Amino acid sequence: MANIRQPSGWRLVRIANTEAFTRPEVAAYLRAQMSAGTIGYITDLLRRRLRNGAAVPDAADAAAAFMILIVEGSVQLAVWDNPDEAEFERQIAYRTRLFLQGAEAG
Repeated sequence: MANIRQPSGWRLVRIANTEAFTRPEVAAYLRAQMSAGTIGYITDLLRRRLRNGAAVPDAADAAAAFMILIVEGSVQLAVWDNPDEAEFERQIAYRTRLFLQGAEAG
């Protein structure tokens, strides 16, 4: 996330988004390279750590929701709103708590 907050990171996100909208193969490549491994890791983590050891049949869906809320949402926050460091960290912490409370209850 620190790299995204740099001007070069902003440019990369904007270029990637533009290309992904106009070229589906770029979107597929970016998803495969940037999020597939992370979603797999988060899915495994959620299966092991959520709901006090009870089964988490929706762990893959929860991992995808985490990526959208925390990672993609934070990218949008950084690129479009450019909050100061304290506000950025507050938003990430808030979104993470919000996600975990909902995921634990699910």
